[in-house]
Amino acid sequence: MDLYYLELSIHLTLDDNLAKEGDWTQFVEQYYGEVSIYSENVEDSILIGKIEFDILDVTLAINHKVQLLDVMDQIDSDRNKYAESIFDDSNGIIARDLGGEYLYPNDIFIFHMIELKEEFRGNRYGAEITKLIIERFSGRCGLFVIMPVPQQFKKNSEEQLGETYDQALKRLSGYWMSLGFEATVKDPDVLYRITGD
Repeated sequence: MDLYYLELSIHLTLDDNLAKEGDWTQFVEQYYGEVSIYSENVEDSILIGKIEFDILDVTLAINHKVQLLDVMDQIDSDRNKYAESIFDDSNGIIARDLGGEYLYPNDIFIFHMIELKEEFRGNRYGAEITKLIIERFSGRCGLFVIMPVPQQFKKNSEEQLGETYDQALKRLSGYWMSLGFEATVKDPDVLYRITGD
């Protein structure tokens, strides 16, 4: 078996409206990227998937006296689902079961998607990507959050795949839990990991 090296190419998505006063999205950095592997020479890399994530700028929100629960609610429904799972309803701080005030002023990392091409699944590349991301961003982010979604159902039916969506979700959630993530109390579909765990 060949030894492969993992390469992440990550880009920050910028919007002209980010700098406007009062624009909620100024507190959320949106990233997208490609994941490649290579054996000997980086020029011979093979694209194996893509990644999307956000970083919630907790320090900026604190300095502007803005609750991130409100920020996430204003952006879109997926982000609102994350927010409802990780923030305390009464005061907008991180829920106590997720570390509460102890995580501040660290930022929050939200995985939106790690999608590998079908032929590269099952080789632990997802685990390596996760490990690399957490190592890279744990100096800044104290909380990592994901809502696992089986991507294979976008193009295939349950009959074609030989498993139901719920079975695939349970398997995928178990995979993330094997990487140190735990289910949030408010929504077991949303998983979290505190840096250092």
